[in-house]
Amino acid sequence: MLLVCMGAAAYLGAKGLGELQERKAGSDYYARLAGAVSEEASTPAPSEEDLPAPYDAPLAAAGQRSAIDFDALRQTCPDAVGWIRIEGTCIDYPVVHGEDNVYYLSHLPDQTANSAGSIMMDSACDGGFGSTVSILHGHHMRSGAMFGDLDEYADEAYYRAHPVIRLLTPDGDYDVEIFAACTVNGRTFGYPTGFQDAAEFDAFVENLKSETAYDPGVTVEYGDRVLLLSTCAYSFETARFVVAGKIVV
Repeated sequence: MLLVCMGAAAYLGAKGLGELQERKAGSDYYARLAGAVSEEASTPAPSEEDLPAPYDAPLAAAGQRSAIDFDALRQTCPDAVGWIRIEGTCIDYPVVHGEDNVYYLSHLPDQTANSAGSIMMDSACDGGFGSTVSILHGHHMRSGAMFGDLDEYADEAYYRAHPVIRLLTPDGDYDVEIFAACTVNGRTFGYPTGFQDAAEFDAFVENLKSETAYDPGVTVEYGDRVLLLSTCAYSFETARFVVAGKIVV
């Protein structure tokens, strides 16, 4: 019996070490990738002195050439369709669009198996961010990596410090003005990508706003495109935390 216990303890210890090594490998990969694309940026990031306070206007005009060289990125990340970045947070990741919503849960953008997974556009969405709602899924990592800190947006002070998501795409780079952040029931939320009419769209937006603990003061109208970030939450079994923003065009 003692030998069995010792063997089990050794197995669990080895498994735990393996998981830690895998997480570190994932973190190192994303750090290298973010550093590489930053060096390849076609235009330098504006300094704080050059920016209106706070984010009174887009950082760059929509439709400009992207700061990311997607041709180069796709040499190692064939399913990359965009990049998201939130200044002052750990969110600085490529977005991939696979054939389903399973593969990239356990694979990095270069298709290496890793439990960190990727920031993944829902397979039901248009890969060019043309859907009315473009949905991005990411793991809630305990380290805060991936979408692990997304639920910090439940706090208004955190939102005020990080009110804008940068969306970089092959067609140009955009600001995304956050208008809602709340917990939803992943089983019943539905994750719509389009709507039949304005009333249906307005109801979707107002529901998200009503569940948000503060008012970002962002106007969202039928015809706007929405970026929705989603990750697991733990207040109940099927809880998900979502952050929604309007893509400024």
